[in-house]
Amino acid sequence: MENIQFGVIMMVLLFVVTAIIGIWMKIAHEIGEKVAKVFMRLYKNIIWMVGKCK
Repeated sequence: MENIQFGVIMMVLLFVVTAIIGIWMKIAHEIGEKVAKVFMRLYKNIIWMVGKCK
């Protein structure tokens, strides 16, 4: 009996997590493009700085 309840709980958790990730990905995709550009710029600047220090 406990195994069935555990299975149901796991299924519900999995569904909830999947839904949250799905919504997050939708939002993150829009934000992500802007953030990615900023991060790439920062990343290039850091590499440039490190390259300059050497």
